[in-house]
Amino acid sequence: MTNKKLAIAKKIVRMLIDAECINLLDETRSIEEVEWVLNGYAINIWQVDKVIEECSFKGVPLSLEISREILAAFEDKACDEFGLNSDSLSVTIFDWFKGQKWRILSDEQRAKFDQGTCAWAVSNNSGDPETDVLSRDNSLLDAVTFARKRFESAPKKALNVFACPLGAADLSWISRLSRKELLENAYLVWSSEPEEKQ
Repeated sequence: MTNKKLAIAKKIVRMLIDAECINLLDETRSIEEVEWVLNGYAINIWQVDKVIEECSFKGVPLSLEISREILAAFEDKACDEFGLNSDSLSVTIFDWFKGQKWRILSDEQRAKFDQGTCAWAVSNNSGDPETDVLSRDNSLLDAVTFARKRFESAPKKALNVFACPLGAADLSWISRLSRKELLENAYLVWSSEPEEKQ
């Protein structure tokens, strides 16, 4: 039994004890039984942390709930020949992102996009180099709320919220991007413009 399998067996048994499916007195025997089952398999474990890391590299907004959905889709798409690899994880994340309806998220859903995988740029459509950058510590809801307040004070300038990659420690480069460059280097996730105008 590898250390990885032993750790998995212990985690499974601990979850069953916490859910009161098995008795604490059965812990050692239960771990042995799970170990016995796992010994019949070669296991490649991909954790939520890997999804968070990949999304951070790409600047993709992420919630914990969605990271679990991405892992499940990633596993479902795995083929016998190539298995689970970084390229297929990237494709799974991109497919999920393309299918996401950012405009129709509720504020409750936006608040969950808080895994710190991107910075947020709030920029207007007028071409003025007036872009505010919010750090990865903010959720999507924080960025949208900030944009809404700015839009209320100047409603003639439509505002957009972009999710930006975290490639550099200093995020000031984001504020220097033109609208065209933002569209090329970041993901549009909210706009004050009606959807038909976008």
